[in-house]
Order: sequence, then structure tokens, then C-alpha cells
Amino acid sequence: MPPKPKFTEEEIVSCALEIVRESGIDALAARTVAKRLGTTTTPIFTFFSGMDELKEAVCDRVRKMFIAELKESLGYEPAFKAFGMRFIRFAKHEPNLYRIVNTEGIDIVHPERFRAEFREIFDPMCGEIGRTFGLSEHDAMNLMNRMLVFANGIAAFESIGATDLSDEELGPVLSEVCLSMVLMYKTRDGSITPQIANALTNNRDRLPVPKRRPAEGNE
Repeated sequence: MPPKPKFTEEEIVSCALEIVRESGIDALAARTVAKRLGTTTTPIFTFFSGMDELKEAVCDRVRKMFIAELKESLGYEPAFKAFGMRFIRFAKHEPNLYRIVNTEGIDIVHPERFRAEFREIFDPMCGEIGRTFGLSEHDAMNLMNRMLVFANGIAAFESIGATDLSDEELGPVLSEVCLSMVLMYKTRDGSITPQIANALTNNRDRLPVPKRRPAEGNE
């Protein structure tokens, strides 16, 4: 009867994830994982056919972490602004993991593909945008798409340390871009009024810092 493995598959993936988090995916090697675990490489290859398979498991874990972070936005109001801020914060605080998301995980460069795969996040956001600004479903979806691309651009800079925006600085940036686009859509469809134009151009507080929604049944 073969001896019981000293480490579980979960423990090996978690160890590999920490190495990637600290040093990037290129630093992931069998000997590096084994040294961190204090063992030989044998336990690794008990569960994985090779390092490519272990890397796939790590990338899948990162992808799930990122989606869980974005799903938390649904518990805040406005959810779509919380979404943008969480997206960027992930890149800022987990740069090596964000690079995996951006290159091997989720297609955030093509928002339509993002929506197709993560409809449970994307559609509620679009619904909230439509209700908040009185936009059609089509325009709300386009706005969400554009903001996703914009957030990814800031996230890319944050992930390499090219910029370091606090929440107080990031919030107005996201608000200004979002409200400018709302103004464009409303001008195009003829629903703009002087009052709406004034509110959109002068009131960045229209999109405050997101706050957690009250639990159901509580006021």
C-alpha cells in the first residue's frame, strides 16, 4: 500500500499561489514549491502531471478570487462604482495576481466576452446604471463596457506602480468619466435638459463613495 501523501492538492496549490503572489507566475517552479513546503518535488507530481497543470490550477484559483472580489460590489451602493474601485484596488494590492487575470484569466479587454461569462455581475450593474441615469438598456450596457475598459487602463498603471491613487482621488476620476458619458448619451437621444446638464457637469457627488447596502429587513 503506497504511503499517504504528506500534503494535499489544496495545500500545494495554496503554496504555489503564495509564490506567485510574491514573485509572479514566472517564479513558479517545482523546486521552489518543494522548498517552501519543506519536502521534495515528489508530492507535487503525485497530484499534477507537470508544472503546466499546477500553473493552470493556480490561474483558476486567481480567477475565482478576482470574481469573488467583484461580486462583493453587489452589496454596495452604487454597485457599479464599487465595481470599478474594487477592480482597480485588486490590481493595486495584488499586482502579480492581476497580471494573471489580465493575460491568462478573464477577457477584460473585450467587455462583451466579459458579460457573456459573468452575466450575474454585469447585468445587475447595467440595470442599476439604467435606473440611476434614466438610460436605455443599450446605453447602460455600453456605459458599463466603456467603464470596464477605463478601469482596466487605470488598473494596469496601478499594477506596475506608475500611479498610486487613493480612494478619495480615484472616486472623482471614475465619476467624471461616467457622468461625461451619461451626458453624451442623453445629448444624443435628445433627453438632455439644462437642469440635467448642469447636474451632470457640476455635481461629482452624484456618485458618492460606495457604501454597503443595508441588510434586507433593516432600514
